[in-house]
Amino acid sequence: MWQAINYDNAMFATVGATQGMLGTAEGANITAESPLKPFYSNNFTFHTSASAIGTRAFGYAYPEIDDWSKSPEELAGYVRSQVNILYDPSRDAGSTRRRNARARPGSRYKDQRRYYAAEVEVDRSDIPLPSMVNLVINGTVVGRVALLSMPNTGIASASVALKDIKMGDKDIDWVNPDDAVGYLQENIEFEIRLNDGSLADIEPPPSLKLEVQDMSFKPASNSTLFPALGSGRRWPVPARRSKGYGH
Repeated sequence: MWQAINYDNAMFATVGATQGMLGTAEGANITAESPLKPFYSNNFTFHTSASAIGTRAFGYAYPEIDDWSKSPEELAGYVRSQVNILYDPSRDAGSTRRRNARARPGSRYKDQRRYYAAEVEVDRSDIPLPSMVNLVINGTVVGRVALLSMPNTGIASASVALKDIKMGDKDIDWVNPDDAVGYLQENIEFEIRLNDGSLADIEPPPSLKLEVQDMSFKPASNSTLFPALGSGRRWPVPARRSKGYGH
């Protein structure tokens, strides 16, 4: 779906060194033509990112990808509308709500529209893998980052949308953005959960870094477009363990 929307830039064109994974030596350069071991193509060579860029060659499609009857531009608009339905059901009240997730509404404080997110960064070797890093406020998970077992070294980073947060009896969108950021800085805690759902009882990893982002955004003018994120501010957050530890 991302490739359909970004059809002019659907394949990465950079060269990067791997930290070592299945079938790839540490330090090897990775490109769009690097072999995707162990997946063979019909001519007994390995598939690459370039050869596997579309699903049509493999004989299947996804419900949202109608790439046989639409131009690239038409398909991009259609897929954006499907993403909006999947992740913002309020856009289409009559649609089947296939997911419970919903997009955050724009800020309603003095007609300002804000988007809040958290930046999470941690060295994989500092925490048990695989696991989930949860961001918690008052015992409620407000964001999560899933970390697989491989690679088991190197820096993992992710941006996490902060949704459905209350400040007392008010939605965070109804308060002054500076007050909202201060609340997030003071109340965000973390927990690390293993695959079986149990808490990993470890101290805050020295490499764990948290930041809150406060960004302006412009709502989409129609269902085939996305909101446009504007300028943002970054705020550090202390790495605090959730009070759920030890309970």
